Amino acid sequence: MKKLLLTLMALVLLLSSLALPMSAEAVTEIQFWTWRPEDTNFYEKVIAQFEEANPTIKVTINAIKNTEYNTILSAALAGDSAPDVFMSRAYGGLQTFADSGYMLALDDLMPELKEFSEATRMGATSITDGKIYGVPAVSQTMLCFYNKKVYEELGLEVPKTWDQFIANLQACKDAGYDALANGTKEGWCCEFLFGGAGASQYSGNDFYNKVVAGETTFEDPIFVSAVNDMLSLTPFMPNMYEGVAYTDMQASFINEMSAHFVGGSYEAGYFKAENPELDFDIFPVPGKTEADPAYVSVYADMNFAIAASSMKQDAALAFVKFLATPEFGAQVVNELAMVSSIPGVDVSANPFIAKVLELQKNNTPYLFLVGFRYNQPTGSSLFQAAAQGMMTKQLTAEEVCKQVQEGIATYYVPFQKYIPARERGMPLSRFFQCSTRGWRQMRSKHMKKAAWIAFFVTPGLLVVFVFILMPLFMSMFNSLFGWNQLIRLDFSGLDNFRKLFGSYPYQERFTNALGNNVKWFVMTMVLQNLAGLLFGYVLSKRIAGSQVYRRIFFIPVLFSIVAVGFLWGLYLRPNGMVNALLGAAGLAQYQSAWLGNAGTATYAIILVNIWRWLGFPSLVFMTAIDNVPAECTEAAYLDGANEWQLFTKVVFPLIIPSVTIITVLTIIGSLNVFEQVYTMAGLDGAPNYATDTIGTLFYRTAFGSVDSGAPEIGVGSAISVVIYLMTFAISLLSIGITRSKEVEL
Repeated sequence: MKKLLLTLMALVLLLSSLALPMSAEAVTEIQFWTWRPEDTNFYEKVIAQFEEANPTIKVTINAIKNTEYNTILSAALAGDSAPDVFMSRAYGGLQTFADSGYMLALDDLMPELKEFSEATRMGATSITDGKIYGVPAVSQTMLCFYNKKVYEELGLEVPKTWDQFIANLQACKDAGYDALANGTKEGWCCEFLFGGAGASQYSGNDFYNKVVAGETTFEDPIFVSAVNDMLSLTPFMPNMYEGVAYTDMQASFINEMSAHFVGGSYEAGYFKAENPELDFDIFPVPGKTEADPAYVSVYADMNFAIAASSMKQDAALAFVKFLATPEFGAQVVNELAMVSSIPGVDVSANPFIAKVLELQKNNTPYLFLVGFRYNQPTGSSLFQAAAQGMMTKQLTAEEVCKQVQEGIATYYVPFQKYIPARERGMPLSRFFQCSTRGWRQMRSKHMKKAAWIAFFVTPGLLVVFVFILMPLFMSMFNSLFGWNQLIRLDFSGLDNFRKLFGSYPYQERFTNALGNNVKWFVMTMVLQNLAGLLFGYVLSKRIAGSQVYRRIFFIPVLFSIVAVGFLWGLYLRPNGMVNALLGAAGLAQYQSAWLGNAGTATYAIILVNIWRWLGFPSLVFMTAIDNVPAECTEAAYLDGANEWQLFTKVVFPLIIPSVTIITVLTIIGSLNVFEQVYTMAGLDGAPNYATDTIGTLFYRTAFGSVDSGAPEIGVGSAISVVIYLMTFAISLLSIGITRSKEVEL
């Protein structure tokens, strides 16, 4: 009986274990990354629909800020924290990840991709192996938005020629509107202004096909003329348009202060969400005559890709297939007001998208993104900076086109027949010498004393090694190799240094950035440190209220650099406090777009930095002066020395050690300028690299800028080595000079 009972119990346990998987299937969790935090609610809704249809798969979304997305995604894909599914950029942005082996080819896994248009697939196709690495999700169209109410008020019609377009802008300006909302504070805004207004001027597809094939160049007169036409738009842009940022442009059109907005079709959903009463429509910016085609620039905006390293590719593929359905495409159209690239999507419920698709029948590729973002320097980065320089009257259209042509010609073989053969690299036969020295064994008779010394010194040495020496050695090591994204290739010697110092545009960018660092050093030494020395000397005299002044001078030092950059960025806007005060004081002629004007941007940022740090040298010098022996100053007074003689002959020689410290810190700080520029002007050194420093140049090169998305670790490491060597050498020189003037009591 007992044996029978045990047998029955075992049978029950066996059956229950077999039935368990049938009653509760395991759930697979996958990660989905997007660079559009503003669409999080939309994707959460889509994910809920997918999970309802696929109960064994759970999708977790991670929305990352657009400007940080490429850097974070690159690091994740190269490491062990890659998402399973992620938004991938198109064209060159996809190419870099595909070449690095980070993306799963979808050709054989998704036969439905063959139904997508050839132009759409181009944005998801690798030019290296011809495979498709993503599901094209959305296409964008560059065109002109206009306020229908303003057009009705002024009796205007949609223009059919460029002259009519200019006449409409003039009529809107005469009526008191900002005729065109566009500004040029960010370089990329110059590119999409040209993408929306310039395509019809350079004959769209005709020029595009020729320049891609190498049958003509960007110095072609028709292209130069089209670039120059952009200057005729500046009288119709907002006052001090050089300082008008992208968000300002959007706000101006949304609030009906501007009659036109040249931009992408992706703006429509945001415009309506922010102002449901805004009545707008679109048109393609026309060519010179009615007979000329009115082109709109079109590009694939994003792809849904699967990480090659994903351990859950089946679940990831199921999710991506869901994102390739017409049902999802219809949601993109109706809820995001974007043009879906998915075939068979019904757009009848959205007249705006229907009109965009109608305009796309006469489309041309978005020039620099589609054709020239597959290598460094990208066509986009070259044009953005140069066009920004033209719009702020620094460059001519001819110079813009020449810079773009020369930059792309460094790698684009079809262009190299137009330039004389030349050595692109600067010979660096002996950039630095390595030497090895034998280590001498240290012996000590006092082992106990040595142990105590080691106990206290070792933590400091570890800090120096981990945070100074090891990064330096790693930078030196990395600079000697070629790189593909985050993958180290073969040993290349000094090629990265040759590229930095002897090839376009790296040489020009480095020279320009270094020049700005020199400006930082000179202005900081002359204005900040001299003022700090003066204030320190005055405060040491114990004048009335000196204790209060000490605290006032030091307060800005305690502020967050992000807060300082943000607040002063607001104060220096065209409509900010600085210009308002100048206007109130009757000095309106001195108002400026301080951060958008190449002539003032760097100096404005430096002055803000000086304002923030002035309290530090003031405190150091005051403390040093306080420590000057009283008998020295008293003796000088008894000998009849005046205040100037007392300072120059007695006080200053005795505070040379403090001067040395401040000088070295100034050198280090000037060569490592980054945060203040980043918070006030961004990584691209806008406008037209006027604010660029070797710190921002290093970051943009090593980690990949927003426009390129392609890190160049080799060249970036070379820049970091140069920064270290310059800092070390100049610091030693300054210490030697100041110590030679030091006086001992």
